[in-house]
Amino acid sequence: MLAAGALPHVATAPLSDLYHAPGATPQNQATLVLVWHGIEGMFDALLFTGLVILPLGLIALGTAMLGAPDYGKRIGRTTVALGAAGLAAAAAFLVGVPAMGAVGMFALIGFHLTLVWKTHRLARAPHSRMFAGV
Repeated sequence: MLAAGALPHVATAPLSDLYHAPGATPQNQATLVLVWHGIEGMFDALLFTGLVILPLGLIALGTAMLGAPDYGKRIGRTTVALGAAGLAAAAAFLVGVPAMGAVGMFALIGFHLTLVWKTHRLARAPHSRMFAGV
């Protein structure tokens, strides 16, 4: 959802070309403005949904990790903290601090890197029950 919300240029560039075309009438330009606003609204909705829903999922996953013996409390607390940071950044972004959107993105990236590192270590461990169906 975040990737889709971050790419509005792909959909709006052709509209810009049509708007600035030599034969565009004022009525056509007015219609293109409305279409542009609709596309921007769709992409903003995707971006905001990703910035709010994904951190909530991280908090839930981190809470579940707290009880998983293979992952442990430290990675669970880290995941909950990254989710909370992403949620706080999303709240700040929604009230008008646009730079905080980057904090939310970095929290999500940090979570994925942390989870991949931990899962890789667990999978390589000789005593791992992770993939043994236990």
